[in-house]
Amino acid sequence: MRHRISAAGVVVRDGALLLVRHHRPGHYDFWLPPGGGLEGAESVFEGAEREVLEETGLRVRAVRLLYVQEILEPGLRIFKSFVLCSETGGELSSGGRVGDERNFLVDARFLGPHELVKLELYPEVFRREFWDDLRAGFPETRYLGLHRATAV
Repeated sequence: MRHRISAAGVVVRDGALLLVRHHRPGHYDFWLPPGGGLEGAESVFEGAEREVLEETGLRVRAVRLLYVQEILEPGLRIFKSFVLCSETGGELSSGGRVGDERNFLVDARFLGPHELVKLELYPEVFRREFWDDLRAGFPETRYLGLHRATAV
């Protein structure tokens, strides 16, 4: 079994959460915070900053670890960290990966809680509990559990 460590940047602007849309017609269509696998000797903070820039065009500074989750897919175990980030610059776009045949990243935008209701959203914590945690100032780092996924 292969193992992968990944990091996602959690960015909030004016009460809305930065999300990216992965869409491959006939296969999947979902939203999640920008993120991906760590490269080289990157820390999860460095990886989150790089992934946000690559996928959205925004420059951010990692602030603190919010959530960790394990994902088990056939032949692959992923340890995913979600890092709170603050914006430092850049301009929102879908980064350089739009239409990338490997990633099918097609959109990046800030969405408020009411806009998430009908979306396929991962992980589910960002639909409801995240907003409670945000209001509470993220009192602790939370373990989101082991998610057993099927191959996409």
